Formats: sequence, structure tokens, C-alpha cells
Amino acid sequence: MKKTGKGTIQRIAAAFLAFAMAVSVSGMGEVEAAKPKKNIAIIYFSATGTTKGAAMKIQKSAKGKRLEIKAADPYTEEDLDYTDDDSRVSKERDSASSPAKSKERPEIANLKAIKKAVKKADVIYLGYPIWNGEAPHILYTFVE
Repeated sequence: MKKTGKGTIQRIAAAFLAFAMAVSVSGMGEVEAAKPKKNIAIIYFSATGTTKGAAMKIQKSAKGKRLEIKAADPYTEEDLDYTDDDSRVSKERDSASSPAKSKERPEIANLKAIKKAVKKADVIYLGYPIWNGEAPHILYTFVE
């Protein structure tokens, strides 16, 4: 009988390990597919439509439920003119030394529906524009 060399045993062991790894890796996809589907909420505020477009792209990719934060008193084009000191966004911005200290909290018309979606969600994407270097004050209403 012929002796089996050390190199042959190592090759057989390596082949066996490679086969075992291939079998375990091929089964991984089945395990992931068995995971329960996550409930995803895409919540966004968009006064001009730009953030809505981004939210729609996230929804398409993430396959979640998209909800817009709607101001009870919708913002007009004049409200959004941050160069006008009398505009709504300027007054919100200038109402305190920082947004967190401001008492200006625009009401959210659909807060009940948003709270319901947040309670159900496993993952939440939150989208909003940046107004003059900060988040719109309606976002602070949402977070509070």
C-alpha cells in the first residue's frame, strides 16, 4: 500500500473545508430571505418639492411607506423668502438664539398619521431641507 504524504492530506483537508464553506455560504441567502420584512417609514418635509423628490427615490429603493410632514398653515413662496426679515421663515429663525430654544413651532396637520407610522416602523428615514443653515422649525415640532 502506498503512503499518503503530508501534502496530500493538507490538500484533501483544504478541499473539504472549501466545500463546507461553500455549502454554508450558499445557505446564507435562504436564512436572510426568511427574516421578517422590516416596516420602513420615509417621513419628510418639503416646502418646494426638492426633498419630496429625494424621499420618492428613497421609497423606491427601500420599499417603505412615504409620509409628508404637512404644515397646518402651509408655507407660501413669500413665507420662504429668507432675505425678507418679515417673512415667516425669518421670524422663525430669529425667534431665539438657537432653534432648540425657539418657541416658534409650526403645527403639523397630519401629526396623528405620522405618529402611527412611526410607532409601526422598524426603520425611519427623515428628510428635510436646510433653511439658512438649519432645519425648518416644523422639524422641531415633529421631534418633540
